[in-house]
Amino acid sequence: MAKLYTEAQLEQACVDLLKQEFPIYQHINAFTPHEATLPDGSGRTDKSQVVLPVVLRKMLEKLNSKVPAKVLDKAFEALTARRIAESPLAANREVYEMLRDGYPAQWTDEVTGRPRQQQIQVLDFKHPTKNDFRVVSQLWIQGTVGYRRPDLLIFVNGLPLVFIELKNATEKVKQAYDNNLTNYRVELPQLFHANVVALLSNGLETRAGSFSAGYEYFGEWLRPASESDKPGLPTDPARRDSHLSLDYALRGLLAPERLLDYVRNFVLFHYQNAGKVIAHNHQYLGVNRTVEAFRDRANRDGKLGVFWHTQGSGKSFSMVMLARKLARQFEGAFTFLLITDRDDLDDQLYRNFLHWGDMTPAQAVRPQDSRELRDVLARPAGPRYVFTLIQKFRYEAGRAYPVLSTRDNIIVFVDEAHRSQYKTLAENMRDALPNAQFLAFTGTPLLGAERLTHRWFGEYVSEYPFDQAVADGATVRLLYQNRTPEVGLENPELDDELAEILEDENLTEQQQRRLEDQHASQLEVLRRDDRLEAVAQDLVWHLPRRGFLGKAVAVSIDKPTTVRLYDKVKYHWEQAIRNTRKELTTVPKGSSQHHDLKARLAWMERLEMAVVVSIENGDEEKFEKQDLNIKPHIKRLAQLDAQGHDIEHNFKDAAHPLQLVFVCSMWLVGFDAPSVSTLYLDKPMRAHSLMQAIARANRVYEGKSAGLIVGYCDVLASLRASLVEYTTPRPGTPPQGDNEHTGHQPLQEFDHLYTLLDEALAEIVTWCQTQNIALTEALVENEPSDEASGGLFANLARLQDFANTLLASDTQRQAYALRARLIEGLYQAARPDVLRHRAKYRLVTVVAYLHDLLAQITGAGETDAAQQRIGQLLDRSVLRVGQEATTPLVLTPGRELDLSNLNLEEQRESFRTSAHLNIEVAQLRTFLEEKLQQLLRRNVERAPFAERLARIIEAYNAGGRRTEEIFEELLAYASTLKAEAERHTREGLTEEELELFDLLKKHIDEQKLSKDQLLQVKTAARSLLARLREEKPLVLVQEWHRDTASRAKVDSVIVEVLNKTLPDSYDRPLFAATHTQVFQHFYQRAVRGQAFA
Repeated sequence: MAKLYTEAQLEQACVDLLKQEFPIYQHINAFTPHEATLPDGSGRTDKSQVVLPVVLRKMLEKLNSKVPAKVLDKAFEALTARRIAESPLAANREVYEMLRDGYPAQWTDEVTGRPRQQQIQVLDFKHPTKNDFRVVSQLWIQGTVGYRRPDLLIFVNGLPLVFIELKNATEKVKQAYDNNLTNYRVELPQLFHANVVALLSNGLETRAGSFSAGYEYFGEWLRPASESDKPGLPTDPARRDSHLSLDYALRGLLAPERLLDYVRNFVLFHYQNAGKVIAHNHQYLGVNRTVEAFRDRANRDGKLGVFWHTQGSGKSFSMVMLARKLARQFEGAFTFLLITDRDDLDDQLYRNFLHWGDMTPAQAVRPQDSRELRDVLARPAGPRYVFTLIQKFRYEAGRAYPVLSTRDNIIVFVDEAHRSQYKTLAENMRDALPNAQFLAFTGTPLLGAERLTHRWFGEYVSEYPFDQAVADGATVRLLYQNRTPEVGLENPELDDELAEILEDENLTEQQQRRLEDQHASQLEVLRRDDRLEAVAQDLVWHLPRRGFLGKAVAVSIDKPTTVRLYDKVKYHWEQAIRNTRKELTTVPKGSSQHHDLKARLAWMERLEMAVVVSIENGDEEKFEKQDLNIKPHIKRLAQLDAQGHDIEHNFKDAAHPLQLVFVCSMWLVGFDAPSVSTLYLDKPMRAHSLMQAIARANRVYEGKSAGLIVGYCDVLASLRASLVEYTTPRPGTPPQGDNEHTGHQPLQEFDHLYTLLDEALAEIVTWCQTQNIALTEALVENEPSDEASGGLFANLARLQDFANTLLASDTQRQAYALRARLIEGLYQAARPDVLRHRAKYRLVTVVAYLHDLLAQITGAGETDAAQQRIGQLLDRSVLRVGQEATTPLVLTPGRELDLSNLNLEEQRESFRTSAHLNIEVAQLRTFLEEKLQQLLRRNVERAPFAERLARIIEAYNAGGRRTEEIFEELLAYASTLKAEAERHTREGLTEEELELFDLLKKHIDEQKLSKDQLLQVKTAARSLLARLREEKPLVLVQEWHRDTASRAKVDSVIVEVLNKTLPDSYDRPLFAATHTQVFQHFYQRAVRGQAFA
């Protein structure tokens, strides 16, 4: 299929848009006929450079006109240093801090003789138009393996702040991440030293993220002015519904003032270089709208508003970004008072600011009690940050709370502003700080008729509700499955009052009495031993059979019931392990069932579980009275592992064996563990508390397509009611929570998966019919066979026919793969319950088998993994009904090819007699691609071979060419590749010597060299390699590339040997270019840790 547009056209469209919308942008087309050619219009003197040196130097002088040139030289050197010894993230942080704060310079004034110090400004944030903005295309950069050419780079003042990788609309955006950005990070590490954001796009879908982040953390940038905006630009109605996301991203993020604002205020680094976070679209807009509210604070009576961003969408990071921007943008010695109502939330908030913000421990105060809090707030000049609980605003009953400070530069962040904030404690807080500015941060504001959150804090300053986060991919969707146990009694009617009381696990005596008096019958059912037994058994069956084996949280009504459930699950878990071991001995080794059981057993044996509840004085005695032992759980809560990590760190670590925790109320609010995928809910909950709890499973994490809420007491009605409140947009627009046409329902009932799976299977069958593939014929239950394996082998041949049809083009194969991945994902999400309906969904394994067969033929995946899955799938679905597989049968398509013994006539004969011409082409192509990669690894000068193969594949995919013609072209290419693979033998050189020989000829026309001169060049290659590898004194010592003196020695030896051995035709300019190329060759090998270094 011909492409509607090429990547080059998309690239040019981006350049045109930036120049048209923002005339300050200049365009540099750095195209050169040869990748190593200079000059290229960039001003670079070395193709490994990633800055525009002339522009950078000019802007340093312009922004720091009174600073001596030698000082600017040092700033230039610091900004452009190679930073080879640093990790990519550490190097990025070091350069970023100079971008944001300037280069810290010290020098002696030549006139006064006095020492001077100043931050050398790199970017002018106050005056965006005084900076130099350039969009650069076709820029070849020399990397660790040959040359690479990013599609577009945005340079500000000569530094590459934005990386843009473009794909055709027929390709998935993830390919730009997997095939380009991932490789560039390894091969062009210097390109990302100054990088702020990476944009990946196919025109229709655009993702923005940190170069260091996983793809799942790349988000779309579709909203220009408000988080609730529909995609589009209000000033350009024609684009509102065009869904050209690249257009939105370029306008919304790369406008000069926005880009500089983003650079300065929306990038966070972990204090130990453990990560980098950059703002998503909704965070950028939300923080900036709040900044504008603060600017208007004189008219707001201390009420800055409500910052409503749903749980899991990065609200804590938004708080850090907001505090930092307010402190930078407005004058005043601000104090940020950060209020929560739970110790664990207070700890988490403090760690977030400490680890991800500019805050140091010395800048923060954490009062131990109410008296200390009053003392801290009464200081004339308070600390920068105060972290405390709302409960510490308690005061003697009957006495008015004193005014502690009349300062107007105290900014109060109230995180999760619920319940206690609206009573006496909140009044005390406001009486104490009458001139403070109050801002509520919440994922679940208190709504309803009274709208209490708004009464205290004002109207929404930023809205990003539950369904919007799911639609944007900021959180994953949630599935709800009712697994209420049937134990002979109906489940109680769980009223709102009961749910409200149970929100707190440490009840007062009055609350406990009210609970036992008024809700005894409901509690009796929820605590019944036979019911808990049923819940435990179901949980133990369900947990290890899920599709995505993420971490899990089980929620119970109170602390004793939490421990009881833990005890029962622990018992049945150990029993299940013993049963699985026994079952494993009864199934045939090598079968899919054996493989599944073995993997499940390993996971179960490794799993750890723990109880996480708050501990109060007297709890040990209370639990003993109920015949429960809380002591081991208290010990586990206080325990540190060998690395000094506590239980919270262990659970947040996806790789740690602690996979299941039992809670009552802890870790249900503000607790962020992205790998949690399942919540087992056995506690009446409602409204904001329910929304907070289910959000534990909605975080984005690699491999997690959805979170699962398992209800052991049916909360579906409460969930539906809550979703109406927490997904309803502004007045005047319809609710989105139940809109089946949005495609982004934030929560779906589990059974809806079967509907989606049925629809997807029907669609792929219909689509396959348009490709002349009768997919259902691969189900052979109606095909009799006299021989036990006859139907199976016939079916394998049929599936090979299907694969041959799909391999007519990459577009056709990818279209099938897209549908197959959807079906496989739905099937995995429906586990384990779907396993009870295997007979109905046998077509799923046919789809998956064919998908893996295509991947195996084309090499478009992990071949070993595909082989393994094929073996498993054959056991399950491609067999006739009633047939049991005792030995895995793996289809191995194609032949093993050897380039050195490749017989073209044999290949032609095989092709002529084959019934599957497309498979023959795909196998030969895969073989040639693999061999090409091997040859490229041995010699970086073989890039033209890659370009030729790419042209053949492009012609194949474009259609209009007979398969026989393409096969002949591939055979001709194979002949050329075979000759190249043997060239070192014909030249009498090793592979290493040949690579050096090619490098030495790179800047000269070989036709102009005589035979004697070519022999001299060959001798130079041998001599240089021998001198560097073998002769004394050794110069290629360990880590030589990191030391200036050692690098100089290597460079000197290269010059010396080449000067003696190269022919006279290498004049001074040619010699200099060749010498530089050779040194860079050895230097890059050393950086990669390859031979000779």
